Amino acid sequence: MYRQGAATTPAERTIARIWNITLDRVTHLQPEAAGLLRTLAWYAPDHIPDTLAVRPDDPPAMHAALGLLTAYNIVTPDPATQTLAVHRLVQALARTPDPDDPHRTPTVITQARDQATTNLHTALPTTWTTPDTWSTWRTLLPHIDALTDHTTKDTDTTTTDILHRTAGFLNNQGQPARAITHLQRALTDRVLALGEDHPWGPGPRHRPVRADRR
Repeated sequence: MYRQGAATTPAERTIARIWNITLDRVTHLQPEAAGLLRTLAWYAPDHIPDTLAVRPDDPPAMHAALGLLTAYNIVTPDPATQTLAVHRLVQALARTPDPDDPHRTPTVITQARDQATTNLHTALPTTWTTPDTWSTWRTLLPHIDALTDHTTKDTDTTTTDILHRTAGFLNNQGQPARAITHLQRALTDRVLALGEDHPWGPGPRHRPVRADRR
């Protein structure tokens, strides 16, 4: 879809034309920049907490990479909210594998997805029952949903704990139907990772509870 000849809209054609030129340049200047962009591609396009990009304990190169992406207008920061934005077409391109594009080989796309999952997991509050964590949960929720939407059930086994803990928050907030959806996806992930016969597989004790049986 995102190769120049296959792009269907003017915006897609523009993104396809400038992608390799820009990524070649920023990677030459800062090798971590392309990987950081691929990581940000797995989240919602707006209001990405900057902690999902770089954290205080990250090496200086990662902070420099974010600065470079900002300088090239690939990432738009909002200092007032300490969040970032990435155009959704750039995100879609950055997470779409293309073996002919050195910036989007299946291997680096998988690495970026796993890094996005790790960063999100690290950012989760340790609990969902105390009110002082609720604003963080609400900030992260769109990005949890985006990560889940962008992954398939045969590739997202690393999101199990994220989904399980998010279900706890949603249930605490009076949203049992959404909580059950996350629990069902988490169960599917666990079965894929551990197998049908594992004690934590889909036996009677672990089947999701129906919303009308809360």
